[in-house]
Amino acid sequence: MSKNILDAEVRKDTLSRVDALTPEHQRRWGRLSVNEMVCHLGDQIRLALGDLEAKDISSVFTRSGLKWMVLAGMPFPKGKVQTFEELDHAKGGGTQAVTLADDIETLKNLVARFVDRSGQDGQFTRNPVFGALSNKQWGRLVFLHMNHHLAQFGA
Repeated sequence: MSKNILDAEVRKDTLSRVDALTPEHQRRWGRLSVNEMVCHLGDQIRLALGDLEAKDISSVFTRSGLKWMVLAGMPFPKGKVQTFEELDHAKGGGTQAVTLADDIETLKNLVARFVDRSGQDGQFTRNPVFGALSNKQWGRLVFLHMNHHLAQFGA
């Protein structure tokens, strides 16, 4: 498997990109503000940790074919994927932004919790789209999601 947030070097590089974000960063696609995007990244980790819940919208296709395509690195379509209703800022869901500095600090703390919990398989919840994921698969998915949204803001 390729880059994974559980790898210390990948995590360091990814979090340095997060630290470089400023309120002036503008999205290249989609509708999230930079603060909302940082909160959105944290919400994915909250889902994995079981701090947030989203209804299961998986199917045989998403638990098998799509899961493997995404984990293999198939690019996420820009501005085409709908987030879970429970995390959708446009519908009043998701963690609400405070300040960018506070939101970045919260995200970094969530990443640290995620890494701490990854020592044993089975410590994370089922993914609402992809179903059961190993800890390595969750780490890969977190990296891919962060990479996608950081690229959305040119970071």
